[in-house]
Amino acid sequence: MTHSAKREFDRAILDLDTAISLNPKDARAYNDRCLVRFERKEYDRALADCDNAVRTDPKYAGATKSRGRVRLRMRNYDGAIEDFSKAIQLNEGDVQAYLERCAGYAAMGDYDSAMTNCNRAVELEPKLAAALSSRGSVYLRQGRFEQAMADYDAAVKLRPESPSAYANRGWGHFYRGNLEAAQSDLNVAIEMSPQEPYYPIWLYLARARDGQDATSDLAKTLGELNLTGWPAPIYKFFLGKIAAESLLQEAKHIDYRKNQEQYCEAYFYLGQQALIQDDRNEAIRWFKATLDTKVAEFVEYRAALVELWRLNQ
Repeated sequence: MTHSAKREFDRAILDLDTAISLNPKDARAYNDRCLVRFERKEYDRALADCDNAVRTDPKYAGATKSRGRVRLRMRNYDGAIEDFSKAIQLNEGDVQAYLERCAGYAAMGDYDSAMTNCNRAVELEPKLAAALSSRGSVYLRQGRFEQAMADYDAAVKLRPESPSAYANRGWGHFYRGNLEAAQSDLNVAIEMSPQEPYYPIWLYLARARDGQDATSDLAKTLGELNLTGWPAPIYKFFLGKIAAESLLQEAKHIDYRKNQEQYCEAYFYLGQQALIQDDRNEAIRWFKATLDTKVAEFVEYRAALVELWRLNQ
């Protein structure tokens, strides 16, 4: 797991393979290998390892929770919620299980159940920034912007060193139309995490939607990141280097899940470009296409929901 923390996944798998060969009844080793394969996005193999961990030790809450996380990523929301519920039965104080179950319910559009779980997580650990950010995201989907921003503000105060806390609040400002505040938070997130490729895209949108010419900074960022694959086509689209048709072609992927994820992003950013060009009907068309991908855990999906809500759709 030390190798895994260093992102040396091949070495981590090799050690875990050896551990399992020495003790095939070690549920923790199966669970750890599941987690490493999850990080490698080998979801089918991760699921098989989690299944083995749960079978080996049905009372090992960590394995059940890990399987729920894999199922959530594979968009098996019912199965994920079932696993998180079992993990909570085994350990009623497991804050992370409540947060994961919140995410599962939110992905299914059951915001009341999602809120119940987020509230429980906050009750258990009121100073956990992740719990407040998760609840803020649910508030946002419900169009309850004031409550969402209060949670995001609290999360930033609790974890001022966290780029994701600033990014979440920046997205919240963006949804509310407070573009200047969105730019401020996103700039902080970029300073803290300069290799994250999506924060600069959102900063560009906040500036472009504010009537600013932000293309030169976006082009500079693209060069600095030296992106060779996705999401480089999104940068190129906003810079006018490729057309919408080329962006959609670039979004295609042989893996079904990756294909849906990249189309989710492509459709959303096409919708944003339509809004920048003041084409309301085209924006609605692209945002609805974003929702059709059903990649409910992505920020672009959540943002499309909010945009359609703001467009009275």
